[in-house]
Amino acid sequence: MNKLSDEEMVKQVNENPYMQAFCGLDNFVTTHLLDPSCLSKVRKRLGKKYFEELERETYHILIDLKIIKCKGMLADATVFPEYIKYPTDSGLLNEAREWVVKNIKKFGKSLGIKVRTY
Repeated sequence: MNKLSDEEMVKQVNENPYMQAFCGLDNFVTTHLLDPSCLSKVRKRLGKKYFEELERETYHILIDLKIIKCKGMLADATVFPEYIKYPTDSGLLNEAREWVVKNIKKFGKSLGIKVRTY
């Protein structure tokens, strides 16, 4: 997932207590845990189909435990939610006009003066 090499992955596990806990270690270990070649040997022995099935099962377990929601996801940068407001020249001018009118009315009330804003 992190696109790390085997050497970088071993380094991460050696330095990160959370990763060690995820791997099933009870205590934080600072000594050399495993050799990077061990990871590639295990990957070759188990095969691609095993990891695809593991990923599928993990996904379904996370959904069943309601850790993640399966309503959908944005998988592409070209997909945007429709409620985004894009700034245009006329929109920015209108926002500035509305802000000025609101503040003029507020100051007019505080001074007790009726102000025309149209």
